[in-house]
Amino acid sequence: MKKLLYLIGINLCLFVNAQVGVNTTNPSTTFDVSKSSVSTVADGVLVTRISGDDLKAKDGLYLANQNATLVYVTAVPATTSTKTSNIKSPGFYYYDNSISKWVGLIKDNNFPKFFYMPSILVNTATLGPKTLDLYAIYFAQFNSPPVKSAGSTGSIPTLPKTQLEYYVTYYDTSLMNTITIDANGLMSYNVIGNASDASFMNIVFVVK
Repeated sequence: MKKLLYLIGINLCLFVNAQVGVNTTNPSTTFDVSKSSVSTVADGVLVTRISGDDLKAKDGLYLANQNATLVYVTAVPATTSTKTSNIKSPGFYYYDNSISKWVGLIKDNNFPKFFYMPSILVNTATLGPKTLDLYAIYFAQFNSPPVKSAGSTGSIPTLPKTQLEYYVTYYDTSLMNTITIDANGLMSYNVIGNASDASFMNIVFVVK
């Protein structure tokens, strides 16, 4: 009975404190892993290691409740699904439910700081206010390019919309005005003239 009461007491303490510590009796966060005082113990947190094929087989298990799940992919899947299409090399990936994809953790040396918006036609056929979803176009073009090189994976890695900033660096002021872009890449603009063959605008995506 004493053992049972003791275990119940521990569980109640964990519930009340809502914090768990490893190698520390005074955790600073919900889950605090501190350095071991034993010199022969390797320190760190070991994240789940899984092959791309095994992760792909569990596609249906990753939904809204699994948003932000982190894994280490040990090998690229033989054939990718929609959710695993960004897995191009072994490494850390997290699940982003907003785009239903695994996204690689970005390193400064393996992803550009900025890149230009893919080439598109902006509707100027009629005058007046219009909108254009820049992120949706970028996402669709990168994931389904019409021409692919032999042996390629078939898609280009994409970033979630929340990891990007959107800029217009040039536009024809005789063609449009009142241009705005929201945080999700939705551009609003007002057409005030007809486009010619020389009309263009530059749109740049910046990685946060």
